[in-house]
Amino acid sequence: MKVNTKSLLSLCALYFGIIGSVLLFFPQEISEILSDYNNLTILEHLGALYYGFAMVNWMSKGIRIGGIYNRPLAIGNFAYFAISSVTIIKFVLSRDADWIVLLLSVVQCSLAIIFGKLIFTSQSANEVTAKG
Repeated sequence: MKVNTKSLLSLCALYFGIIGSVLLFFPQEISEILSDYNNLTILEHLGALYYGFAMVNWMSKGIRIGGIYNRPLAIGNFAYFAISSVTIIKFVLSRDADWIVLLLSVVQCSLAIIFGKLIFTSQSANEVTAKG
């Protein structure tokens, strides 16, 4: 059986995009719906998502990234780190946050800035190599 990878990746992107958008824009409503379910199941699914994203980044570590090189990978990382930075900063500003949350917010913001720089600035091929 031959698999059309363009269609498969498009379907997966649409699936993840819908779930991500619903969770981002309707977290309170989703929380109420899921309140009857075991929280460990939700955390396991989030763990699977992070692990999958980690594998994509790990398998891509030896390739060029930045400018026009592997733009989808850079945009995916930037979107995650930028959106999560905003939500963590919102959380930190609304409560008295623990040091671990503050550290996490610094890491998330730093990575968002780095990936933003990779995407939105022009770089020569020597600057974007995986080795340097």
